[in-house]
Amino acid sequence: MQFSTSKCEILRVSRARTQIPFTYVLNGTPLTETDHARYLGTHISKDRKWNKHIDVITAKANRSVGFLKRNLKVSSSSLREKAYMGFVRPQLEYGSTIWDPRPGVENKGAYKVEMVQRRAARWTLKRYHNISSVTDMLENLGWRTLEQRRVDARLALPFKIYNGLIPVDARKYLRHPPRRSWHSHSYSFIPLSTSTSSHRLLFYPRTITQWNSLPQPFFENTNLTKFKQSVSSFNHSSVN
Repeated sequence: MQFSTSKCEILRVSRARTQIPFTYVLNGTPLTETDHARYLGTHISKDRKWNKHIDVITAKANRSVGFLKRNLKVSSSSLREKAYMGFVRPQLEYGSTIWDPRPGVENKGAYKVEMVQRRAARWTLKRYHNISSVTDMLENLGWRTLEQRRVDARLALPFKIYNGLIPVDARKYLRHPPRRSWHSHSYSFIPLSTSTSSHRLLFYPRTITQWNSLPQPFFENTNLTKFKQSVSSFNHSSVN
């Protein structure tokens, strides 16, 4: 059986300043090296940043907003809102549990994502005047920022793990402290020790910090829907 190597590439991800070059060969053909690769709908870059992925999804989402503007000629703002939530927003949130931009490092990328929603809010309410406040529009629509929604999604994952709703063994990361402190609750996890910002902003260290900041009543019901409702009403602080 012959394998095609035309779609095979090498993506090197390393923190080392000096890397040992190595040529990978598949089926007698040397593989080319790339700076980023698409995997399961997510663009992974060698520098471990999400700028490439954000550029791709915001460009696609902006095209989708333009498509709706050209083709959805309805006077109902509620229908336009449903079109945005069903057709555009899922493109901006697919896999966001993993690719959530890192504060301070990728603020421009996070801003680009929010700008898609802000343009959609103007279209939904048909308010294009330059003195119209988009922030007020978002409040009137009751739209949560996409940054806060990404935190909501990340917090739902350890809730599923903790309550046995998905078969993931995370005992190495989700461990309760032997004794409670005055500012913690009975569902708190031990924060993970990190030495670099790249490690601190990975999924488990970052999410555990925000999990511990939630009020204890959020965890006292094992119903996932109610947990999501509670979390979506909470203003999360960023982890820098």
